[in-house]
Amino acid sequence: STVSRVISGHGSCKPETREKILNAMKEMNYSPNRLARAMVTKKTGIIGVIIYRKHMPTISHPFYGAILDAIATETRKAGYSILIMADDEATMDAGDQFIQHRVDGLILLSRVTEELIYYYKSTSIPFVLINNTAVINGTTYIVNDDYKGAYEAAIHLISKGYSNIAYISGPLENRSYRLRWEGFHAALHCNGIVIKKDNIYIGDSVADTGI
Repeated sequence: STVSRVISGHGSCKPETREKILNAMKEMNYSPNRLARAMVTKKTGIIGVIIYRKHMPTISHPFYGAILDAIATETRKAGYSILIMADDEATMDAGDQFIQHRVDGLILLSRVTEELIYYYKSTSIPFVLINNTAVINGTTYIVNDDYKGAYEAAIHLISKGYSNIAYISGPLENRSYRLRWEGFHAALHCNGIVIKKDNIYIGDSVADTGI
């Protein structure tokens, strides 16, 4: 039990005893068997990360890549590992695979549908939504303040004396794009600037539609 407390980092132990155990582990080149530990604790120490993204790339994407780096850093600090999977059709398949792996939790990135949220709520696995396109009461989610971001971006241009401002957006059915459009629209309206139809382009959230 003393060795177990030292390995897990939980519970009390005399400093000299802890040092003896750590030295013995080092001499024996011992590392904990995560599979055996999982059988006892019913926890795998693994967090599943699903990126629901239609357009590639994902790992090297300037937005999602930074989020994945942060997830990897923080889970490692907490003693967890991560499994990453991309799902471009927003299906339940990726989640089912992680459930079979008995992950301890899920992080769901990007365009999560209400159907998917209710599906995960029906399981016993805790999950967090990041930059999601749907918000349902009782779920934990992390999103940018898209409305404020677009509003302040437009206000910045207006403060520089610009009024003929173009706007390029992804599909407005997407929550983030819709909120950004509303923020942009509010900034121009509050400053008495008429939005010109020719200055608005709603694309498909890929580089080609922004050229």
